[in-house]
Amino acid sequence: MFEKSTLKSLGEKGTSRKTRVKITPRQRYDDEAYWNKLALEYLGSYALPRWNKEVTATILLLWMERIGVNKTRFQQIFGVSPTEFCAINSKWPLRAVIGLLLEIRYNDRVKPAIG
Repeated sequence: MFEKSTLKSLGEKGTSRKTRVKITPRQRYDDEAYWNKLALEYLGSYALPRWNKEVTATILLLWMERIGVNKTRFQQIFGVSPTEFCAINSKWPLRAVIGLLLEIRYNDRVKPAIG
């Protein structure tokens, strides 16, 4: 569902939920160009925040609404609620979280053909 580098960031199968979503804030984001492309497609007039803006539950919920990812879908993907995600990853850049939300939105719209 996510780009290859994002999957590496999210952790390996079999790790605990909190470990699986914990990501270092200074990590290199190989998906940045892809996220920028998705932002042009899905965000319209909204500008992406600067990389130094940290994620908070209030801001995350606002961006989830803008992008069209609900709380249930978020929890299916990350295994925790948006509030728990922010508590675990409080130093993570909001822009990177938005990138992941954009990937969720894109992948939910582009379903693989059956057969």
